[in-house]
Amino acid sequence: MPHTSRFADRAKSIKTNAVVNENQTERALRELREENLRLQSQIQGGGVSGDASNEEIEKLRRQLAENQKEMEEMEKSWQQKIAEEASKHAGGASEKAEMEAKKRKMCHLWNLNEDPALTNVIVHFIPVGETVVGNKPTSSGNFIQMSGLSILAQHVVLRNEGNNQITLSPCSEDLDIFINGKPVHEEVQLQQNDRVFFGGNHLYVFNNPTKKGIKTDITYDTAQAEIAQNHAAALGNRGIGGGSKRDLILEEELMSTLPLVQRANAMATELGRNVKFEIVLVSPEMRGLTSGLTEIWIKVHNISEDTYFLWEKSRFMNRYYGMQEMYEAKQDGSEEWNMPKERDPFYEPPDSPVFIASSVVFLQSLAYLIDVEEQFPIVDLSGQEIGLLTVGLSPCSTTGKELRGEYVENPSQLVGKNIAFKVKVISAVGLPRRILKSNCKYRFFGSKKMTTTPTVSGNTPSYGHEETFQFKPVTKEVADYLANSNLYITFWGTQRPRGANSRKNSVSTIGSGGAREGPNKAKRVEKLVANAKSAENRNISVKALETVLKGVDDNENRKTRKQSMKKAGSTTIKSRSGSKKPKAK
Repeated sequence: MPHTSRFADRAKSIKTNAVVNENQTERALRELREENLRLQSQIQGGGVSGDASNEEIEKLRRQLAENQKEMEEMEKSWQQKIAEEASKHAGGASEKAEMEAKKRKMCHLWNLNEDPALTNVIVHFIPVGETVVGNKPTSSGNFIQMSGLSILAQHVVLRNEGNNQITLSPCSEDLDIFINGKPVHEEVQLQQNDRVFFGGNHLYVFNNPTKKGIKTDITYDTAQAEIAQNHAAALGNRGIGGGSKRDLILEEELMSTLPLVQRANAMATELGRNVKFEIVLVSPEMRGLTSGLTEIWIKVHNISEDTYFLWEKSRFMNRYYGMQEMYEAKQDGSEEWNMPKERDPFYEPPDSPVFIASSVVFLQSLAYLIDVEEQFPIVDLSGQEIGLLTVGLSPCSTTGKELRGEYVENPSQLVGKNIAFKVKVISAVGLPRRILKSNCKYRFFGSKKMTTTPTVSGNTPSYGHEETFQFKPVTKEVADYLANSNLYITFWGTQRPRGANSRKNSVSTIGSGGAREGPNKAKRVEKLVANAKSAENRNISVKALETVLKGVDDNENRKTRKQSMKKAGSTTIKSRSGSKKPKAK
């Protein structure tokens, strides 16, 4: 049987039952009416069996009377409710009229919401004087309360000097406040129709009724798009908003991701996690690809350990849900909210591989069978050049022998020949000092997987990598790739957290005696301090200390140190007892 016939048969078998929408009072009244009709029918017919006694008939009449009385009470109550609602509606209309009249006289903020029905529902008036915006009402003065993780107790101050000039002053440099999509860090005067974004979820429009040009067609989506466009411009992607499909995709992603990043930062502060999240835009070239869309990644800075990580959006979202659960657990008073590091959604171990930077290697020399070894800039996500990568490119025979002097005048001459190309990733300089180990990854034409260099320690690594790519024969696509494309090499590594390489014996590094001499000098210093403690004058002269640190033999200088301790000079180092500095003789 054809699919269409089977679907038609199933459709015929579907039964639709109409359901009347009614509230509980209406349903109760309907059921009582139906019950009364049944009772009246039984009374007229002589009871249920038709030959009921007078006592049974009387019982039915009493039940009918009780039902009738209950119906009257319910109908009376229902009518009262209708009257009350009508009164409220009339009162609400009156209040709305008063508010509209007030809006025509006073400067105010009105809200924008994702749901158009909830837009322009909340209005905050700005009276003469100072008005504090925050999440905790002040004991005195004007106050506008806004809730949310990103709203501080005192977020901003609005000042109305009485001349209809309203200024906004942030109460902190680190808070989230945007006007027309741009972050604000100092006092600014509000202009007609300014879109003001408080924290991560409070979006308002400023209106001054004494000035012309009030707009009522501003929407939540346009205001959010404005924030996304300005944020993208600040990140260096000024092409967003051009109307292309790629721009629209990126803009929508920014609009949805920005509030989440702001809330993640707010939760980190609330939970005492010294972590900062930031949006970065990563081009396909930066990711080692020759094509694709610009992606949103999240830069994570562990301030305590001074380590940086990059999370793809999907990874950030998984962590974000964990952060929410952690925050809600604390709000609920659970003692288990404070998770260990291995389960903490805010924490990333320093040995996790992290994207560091990338380098663009030009392949045109291979298109002409020219052997080169050059240094190429290493560029981080902010576009800053942080170092140099030394790369060698060599045309080879299919047996691996490098071709020298066999140049071609046009890349098309390579087509049809069996040729191999050798890529040498030799070394790098200038990687960040926090990098403990690193390697490079790249994808040459036709490779299904990334080619990875050895992992090397230090921030000036020598990779010593060679890889040969054979083409039997070279196609037009390969020749075009060499002539017109680049090789994108990405750097990945693990990090050294702050304090990981702190010196175990700081005394051993003082002086020039080397590691073997360090412990001996440490003992001498300890002995010198002990002698100072037992002496009447509890000070160590600089000369005596220098004598020990320079490695002068203790026996030869015992008398000198003893005299120095008795006759302390004007420049001294206090012992732990904290005795006063002696007067210079």
